[in-house]
Amino acid sequence: MEPKDLPSKGQIVVAGRAFGRFDPEGPDMLRRAGYELVYLPGKKAVRQELVDYFRDANTVGLVASAEPITAEMLDAAVGLKVIAVHGVASRHIDGEAARRRGIVVKAIPGGNAEAVADFTWGLMLAVLRKVHEADQLVRSNAWRPVVGTDLYGKTLAVVGFGAIGKAVARRASGFRMKVMVSDVLPWDGAEEKIRLRGAELDDMLVNADILSLHVPATAGNREMIAENELRRMKSSAVLINVSRGALVNEAALCRALQEGWIAGAGLDVFTKEPLPEDHCLRNAPNCVLTPHVAGHTAEALRFMGIQTARNILEALEPGGA
Repeated sequence: MEPKDLPSKGQIVVAGRAFGRFDPEGPDMLRRAGYELVYLPGKKAVRQELVDYFRDANTVGLVASAEPITAEMLDAAVGLKVIAVHGVASRHIDGEAARRRGIVVKAIPGGNAEAVADFTWGLMLAVLRKVHEADQLVRSNAWRPVVGTDLYGKTLAVVGFGAIGKAVARRASGFRMKVMVSDVLPWDGAEEKIRLRGAELDDMLVNADILSLHVPATAGNREMIAENELRRMKSSAVLINVSRGALVNEAALCRALQEGWIAGAGLDVFTKEPLPEDHCLRNAPNCVLTPHVAGHTAEALRFMGIQTARNILEALEPGGA
């Protein structure tokens, strides 16, 4: 790494490419505070580039993406004081190793919850009302009815009841839906606004018209929706996943869609991203696919950028951010 003339306050390495990409306020906050922003050059593996910067004593902060940051990587850190995730979770960072080294780790829990919830409902409507199919008919100069399914009055199962799950469930009241939720956490007034009840996954699979996933991927829930679960769902049911691709066995889902075990799916996340060109989901019927953009609204990205910068400044300049 070539030496550079750096501001006295040091440099912030940016691994999260969405940071400042759509709104400059977050990066500008850091520059105004006297820090230089350095974006990963992308000439090596992300892991190696991060380690290279960690070895530089001028690196005091990191805007992290989804790249895992291990204890071994942190062993190289000389001047690093804060890792701010431009995202809602920091599970991919070895928090204990960071604490031992005096490095603050911050994320933005629930930072894009409303945006993701809106998108979740967009996928539900797109799949149940076959919006994609109708769009393609008009574009191909065809004009015939496309028969969809009502959302109104159906049963929605929300797997995971954190900030996003709650926001999704809250929106169900306008559709007069019954809502089943797992991992129920306290939520003032929830039961008064919607028909809400706690449930286990087995109960959800059998009864849900829409099964929507909002849990982080862990070793314990990998492929929590696989062939057995898909076969237990209603043939009229729809699966929505805006959480993590690893939650679903994609080969089983392709079969479920092709053979009619379930009626449709809306997916914003995949086991491998970008989705491979030869992936079976590309040809699956009544399946709406989007490129991991559920949290990408102008408002959410601006908020996330500003909060990321605040998290860094609060760690580097306590009381002065």
